[in-house]
Amino acid sequence: MEKTKVIYPSETKGTMDVDQMHPIHIERAFKKIITNPGRLVEQVVNAQHLEIQRLQNIINGVGQVADQIRCEQERKQLRAENIELKRTLDYFVKHNEDTNPSPKLMFKDIPQNKVGKKLIADMKKHLNKSGYNMRVRGQHINKDKFKSRDFPHGTPIYATTHYRVYIDRIKKVENE
Repeated sequence: MEKTKVIYPSETKGTMDVDQMHPIHIERAFKKIITNPGRLVEQVVNAQHLEIQRLQNIINGVGQVADQIRCEQERKQLRAENIELKRTLDYFVKHNEDTNPSPKLMFKDIPQNKVGKKLIADMKKHLNKSGYNMRVRGQHINKDKFKSRDFPHGTPIYATTHYRVYIDRIKKVENE
């Protein structure tokens, strides 16, 4: 059977285990209890409040340390993400200075008739070929003559009703 721990409230140490007290101190404590029993209850309650406060301070300290550790880990993670994003941004800035890899759809739904063909011919004629490249693609399949399943890899220009024009930058133009 487990022995119950008996504590005595000490004014200097909070609470003390009676088993660890010197016999002379036990005798003095016993005399104090006999002369004023209400004081003992008050001291026990005060000692328990002090112990609770001490434990709460420990818990709060552990919580603060845990918060600090979590915040530091988040800071490290955000710094690493920031460095990675900066590298990505530098990469894209470096590779987009001279060339623009993404095509720019400049004109769409140009009808495939004399006016549309003349417009495209004039654009090809006046395009700055040292800095730009122009591509003409078909748009909207001619459903009267063809079916979409006839062209599994894309519709050719002769089977469409309209044009799309892409203008891509080849290199950086000095006058811009």
